[in-house]
Amino acid sequence: MEESPSSGHPHNKSDPVAPRTLSPNQATLSPSRAAALHRTASNGQCQGRRDISPLPPAQMETVATVEDEREFLRASQMRGRFQRRSSIPAEVLGPREEEEATVVWAIYPKTEEQIKKLKESCKDLLPFRGLEDELRLQIFSAMFEKKVLPQESVVEQGENGDHFFVIEHGTFDILVQKNNQQNRIGQYKNSGTFGELALMYSYPRPATIVAVTEGNLWGLDRVTFRTITVTFQLEKKKRLQMFIASVPFFKSLEATESVKILDVVEEKTYQPGECIFRKGEIADKFYIVESGEVKIVAEKSGGKEVGIVRHHKEDYFGESALISNKPRTTSAYAEGEVKCVVMDVQALERLLGPCMDILKRDMSHFEELIKLLGTKIDTKV
Repeated sequence: MEESPSSGHPHNKSDPVAPRTLSPNQATLSPSRAAALHRTASNGQCQGRRDISPLPPAQMETVATVEDEREFLRASQMRGRFQRRSSIPAEVLGPREEEEATVVWAIYPKTEEQIKKLKESCKDLLPFRGLEDELRLQIFSAMFEKKVLPQESVVEQGENGDHFFVIEHGTFDILVQKNNQQNRIGQYKNSGTFGELALMYSYPRPATIVAVTEGNLWGLDRVTFRTITVTFQLEKKKRLQMFIASVPFFKSLEATESVKILDVVEEKTYQPGECIFRKGEIADKFYIVESGEVKIVAEKSGGKEVGIVRHHKEDYFGESALISNKPRTTSAYAEGEVKCVVMDVQALERLLGPCMDILKRDMSHFEELIKLLGTKIDTKV
């Protein structure tokens, strides 16, 4: 028996199901609904979550028969199984590696005292941690000046932030609105920073900053920050590739191998008179001079240096690390400020295999290295 309108019991499952009375407009499925039903039912073949709620009754009214309704409901319950979450689009900021056009940004001159204050203010902020000094200077040079008047609001609580500010001078209140009341929770006086996370991503401002007195700020927007950072890294990558390509021992590397080497090199700056490595230390690094002058000393006897060799830009030294890890026979010192590309040989071998195998690809350069170092090593390939 079918279920009566007043009965709370279902009909007998063995009885045929009679179609529900529908209006003429509901009697047939529209082509788009039929196609959607077919796609949804097809997607319902896989297994997965079972917590999908059925469609609202208002949407079910478009199904032609009870059987159609049941089929559509079964397909709807399977909807969403094993479907990937929708992607969250991210901002595309800065130039791409394949872009060859020169990227430029505005430069705002600053005094040495202003640069010094910017360095001190930003040294512990998250977006600036780990940045090289040269990159920091480029970022500081792009910060624009903003003059404010008393009672002027710099940022508003809840607005999407995309600017970072450093206070040069002036007094600023920090206001937070709660229960329809603005409360002052702090104050900046002639120093401080706010909005640094806006350099990394867009987020609602947690507080309102209002000038109490006349003041002066240095500001930077997220797009400029990212553009400078990405451009600097691309230029650095190309520069390092150029220096590595200048070393004859690595000319036999394939293009993919040359790119991998960038993962095991770093730029390091040495101060005047600083020792780069000492005689007797294990040879585990290889060096290329990027700028400045390096002095190689064979030994010091009675305060007198013997066997001095000098290296300049694009010269390399410490090449004994490429064929052995025996103790150094010389010492290296920075003459003035020196910047070097430093390669960790053990890390290089983990990426590309033994350096000996790489060097033996070009026997002329390999034999030249062996002759230079005076080391007896089997040169058979």
